[in-house]
Amino acid sequence: MYILFILFFYIVCGGFFDIVIGNPPYVNVEKLDDLTKKYLFEKYENCKGRTDLYIAFIEQSLNLLKVNGLNNFIIPYAVTNQNYGSILRKNLVDKYFISEIVDTSEYMVFDTAIVKNVILNIQNCKNRQATKIKIVKSENDFKEGKFNLKVINQNVFLGLKNYRFETKDISKLLDLKSKIHENSIRLEQICLIAYGARLNHKTEKIGKENYIYQDFKPKYKPFTEGKNIERFIFTHNAWLDYQSDIHYNSMFPELFENEKIFFINVVKDRLRFTVIDIANKIANEITTTFGDYRGTKSFYREPVRKHFKNKKLSFSLNKGTEAETGKPTMRHDIDPKFYVDLNKADWYVFNENYGSSEEKFLVKFFESQIEELKEKYQDIYLLRNERFFKLYRYSDAKATEPDFVLFMTEKKSGEEIIYQLFIEPKGTHLLSTDSWKEDFLMGIEDEAVIELYQNQSYKLIGMPFYNKENRESVFEEKLKNI
Repeated sequence: MYILFILFFYIVCGGFFDIVIGNPPYVNVEKLDDLTKKYLFEKYENCKGRTDLYIAFIEQSLNLLKVNGLNNFIIPYAVTNQNYGSILRKNLVDKYFISEIVDTSEYMVFDTAIVKNVILNIQNCKNRQATKIKIVKSENDFKEGKFNLKVINQNVFLGLKNYRFETKDISKLLDLKSKIHENSIRLEQICLIAYGARLNHKTEKIGKENYIYQDFKPKYKPFTEGKNIERFIFTHNAWLDYQSDIHYNSMFPELFENEKIFFINVVKDRLRFTVIDIANKIANEITTTFGDYRGTKSFYREPVRKHFKNKKLSFSLNKGTEAETGKPTMRHDIDPKFYVDLNKADWYVFNENYGSSEEKFLVKFFESQIEELKEKYQDIYLLRNERFFKLYRYSDAKATEPDFVLFMTEKKSGEEIIYQLFIEPKGTHLLSTDSWKEDFLMGIEDEAVIELYQNQSYKLIGMPFYNKENRESVFEEKLKNI
């Protein structure tokens, strides 16, 4: 429908154009019918892989330009760096003049859109000057013409991975990149590089969570995700019912059998990697000997509201298991062993608990202890840490995110003593693997240096792991002896 419209418009006008301006439709190829997909891949050379409809619009609009004609489109920022846009980016550099790139990715241009945008100004000419790159940080800046402006030779893009249109200042990095390439051996020269498996069903609407389990069974494969990869180590957090004939992209059996290196490049974070099978043996030695980061033992006062905010959570529910993650505590069919009426729990800050079974057990535990705690403390509040803050180990700044933090103020003391407890419920299968987190938390009470105002007393305490079956008594004893 979209493609026929632009072709019809071209036929009616009967010629080429001095300028084409537009905001083409953003539609991933996976959402198109088979006939339209076939047409896109056959008709448009820039449409390859997991392409998008706007790629075809750009190609067609360029074909409609007169010599020296201008094309000006506002399109998703993904066009600057995603693999499916690599052919288009190379063709733009080779055949056209990229006169201007306006990067608006720091704010949402369209109120109802869920994508960030960029504006490309392309001229159909061979007389190429420097490409202007404008960074705009807000709608007001855009209206007032306040841009962070720099210029670059568009041929620089040809030297970047997949010809990405980098809008950040990379001039100082190019020489370093060249030296690294000249004096290094690329990983692809010594090993196979591949993505992990895509585990959702290849034809049915069955998500990956339906094949992932906490309990081991024969023929299950060890499972981990990018979020479980830390600096030099990883966490094996589940088991996979691997069925190569039904997964969307099952990759190959060697994915589970050979030694391998996991890499994950985290946006706005450093590259993390770990060597599977030997990682846990060498991690402590590497981080101690070669670690280039250190945590601080100083803690400073900040308002709770600065870090804890209302937050929308998204979960993929596995209906085939009894896993609690993502399911509300106050649903009508919950097992009574998990249920807590949070509407009456003035000490629990949020209005629901979508946590795992151990997290629900923890809240249930505090429900049973709250009256006893109120005899000794006031202003008791238990907050769920939905990635609101991290703690960094002193030795190497390795990060952990305690699942809960408990605040309470001592009643009977002559001075105001505020307690802040870092709490981590932990599944049985992770008690050993994550023991470094417990060691770190348990050391906070003795190691922390607290910077506060006068006439205040504040105690930071890291609690032992909470585990309903194996560690509840240890946790309870620590809580009562504070």
